[in-house]
Amino acid sequence: VRLYSLAWRRLMFEGTITISPNPLAASANVYSQTFSPVFIPGKEGFRGFTKADRADANFWRCGFLLAGSVNFLKKTMVDYLSSMVLVHDEENQPLWEGFVFEMELNTGVAVYLMSLLEMYNHVKIRYRVTGAGDPTISMPLQNADSQAKYGIREYVMTGGELEDSTVADQPVQRFLDLHHTPKITPMQLGLAGRRADYDVKGVTDRPHIKVLCRGFDDTLNWQVYENAAAGNQRASLQIQDILDAKAQFVNSYDVSSNPTLVSTKYETDRRAGDIMRDITRLGDFAAKRWITYWEFNRHFVYEKAMSARLAASE
Repeated sequence: VRLYSLAWRRLMFEGTITISPNPLAASANVYSQTFSPVFIPGKEGFRGFTKADRADANFWRCGFLLAGSVNFLKKTMVDYLSSMVLVHDEENQPLWEGFVFEMELNTGVAVYLMSLLEMYNHVKIRYRVTGAGDPTISMPLQNADSQAKYGIREYVMTGGELEDSTVADQPVQRFLDLHHTPKITPMQLGLAGRRADYDVKGVTDRPHIKVLCRGFDDTLNWQVYENAAAGNQRASLQIQDILDAKAQFVNSYDVSSNPTLVSTKYETDRRAGDIMRDITRLGDFAAKRWITYWEFNRHFVYEKAMSARLAASE
């Protein structure tokens, strides 16, 4: 069974793509806008939609070209990063859900990249105080404005031996200052084709944005999960504890009861999503497979794997 195989599909369809504000944003410049396939040069719309799903996540990746005037595209570049994306098919049925992770603007004379890949707004450092024994971790330094716009994205630095917490905070502050807000990065025109194939006649030779989106499963790894309390509890309860603590983009969840015992102690700076995936891979005491996945409206599910879902990944 291949639970993690990716299958990109280019969909030539007459559906729609709706881009709306980040669900966590306290305020946003983005207003909901629905785009249709574009065939007229200069008109706002999309072409070249592709998507990839995973059995253990459902919505995984999608991409498309967004066309329009240069002024529209420049504003889109600034406003739409981290915005929610909902794709409907030709019959207006929901097809894919996620958020804008990266955009590459091609004006015809220059290429610019804006991405969440190196954006971090919650930063701390693990270090050892000079002359002391066990390593310690600093209090996080944060950027509230960035968190309000994009959500919390955490980074843990490694500092070796440092004199005290004041010294430890210095590299953390420098890193936070550099990374709390995504930056528009100029690129050479010759590098524009380095990503997935979105070559669409009538669009790629005009101003456009390559929009790369990720499913909300990606956000489960935006934060580290830590719990110093030693012990064991049911796998399903541990999944629920992690969701309650770190799943900032989960709107609702269904967690089926799994009596398999797992550890409650995590002190190694592991990502919340990675921990949940490891717990899920354990299955249960009856050697049955379990799975996590997402449904529309940011609904997260943890349950025993059904044969139909497993068969779909084979």
